[in-house]
This record gives sequence, C-alpha cells and structure tokens, in this order.
Amino acid sequence: MRDLKKETFRVLYLDTKNRLINICELSDGTVDEVNPIVREIFHKALESFATSFICVHNHPSGMCEPSIEDRNLTRDIQKISAPIKINFLDHVILGDNSYFSFAEEGLLEN
Repeated sequence: MRDLKKETFRVLYLDTKNRLINICELSDGTVDEVNPIVREIFHKALESFATSFICVHNHPSGMCEPSIEDRNLTRDIQKISAPIKINFLDHVILGDNSYFSFAEEGLLEN
C-alpha cells in the first residue's frame, strides 16, 4: 500500500484465534485524505463473523504520523467496538518504509 498514489483504507478481519478471515478495502481517498464510514467497518465485521479487526491505511506522502482526523477516527472506532464486543486491535498507518501503530504507541484502550 505504500506505493499507492491515493490514500486507501482497509480492514483486516480476524477470528477468535486472530487468524485472518477477510480483508476489505472500505474507502479510496485522495492524495492526502481518506474518509471511511465507521458504520461500514462494523457491518463488514458482522458479515464476516469477525471477533476482532485491524484498520490499515497509507499516507502517500511517506510520512506516517497520524493526522487529527486519523486520531479522531481511531477514537470513534474504539468507542463503538467496546460495547458490541468486537475487538479493535490496532490502526496502522503505512508510510515510506515506516509505519505508525496506535497500539504500539499505547494510544488504544484495552
């Protein structure tokens, strides 16, 4: 995804053993933004019978530091996932030979 010219948002859906069930491309954006619909993330999770998921998107600029919008999206996803018991494991941003993981940075509540 790092070589794509536009931002793309994908979700990796996992089963109870964290094995990959499905990968869905939920949104295709522009050179500097992507706007996935949070409802669709959970719709696909339910359709896939997933118990957890990881969100991934790229930054064509090569810089993987999350924007305010990335942080807000992550917060919104996290707020929804807890009460419906679908584990939101991480939101990863891919840059040029680097990545940013909200989980690794301690920015996701467990």
